[in-house]
Amino acid sequence: MGDLSVRVDIQKLLSFGDDLIGVLNNEKDVESLKQSMEGGKMLGAATQGDAQQVQASLEGEISVLYIVTLPHLLNERVSVVVDRNMKRAEKFELDNDLPSYETSNRLWEMASSG
Repeated sequence: MGDLSVRVDIQKLLSFGDDLIGVLNNEKDVESLKQSMEGGKMLGAATQGDAQQVQASLEGEISVLYIVTLPHLLNERVSVVVDRNMKRAEKFELDNDLPSYETSNRLWEMASSG
């Protein structure tokens, strides 16, 4: 037999079907739906350029964070931080007593300076 937990109100289903047929038969509603779809496509195209700019900006910032620290081979707690322009290197020692956000801020300041 069927699943008894699923109950369908036949009257509501038929009413919904009639409403749907009425909407699809009404040319005005179909034209409105087409215009809405075209508007959605235009909005998507318009925001695509903005999204690409934001993505490029984020990738630039992430790449700065990615190349910021070079691990010191002899000591896990010590790294070398290179500034954004790759012109200056500074020793950085991890301090476990500091909260992680302060460590992150210190690294960011060191990498962004210069």
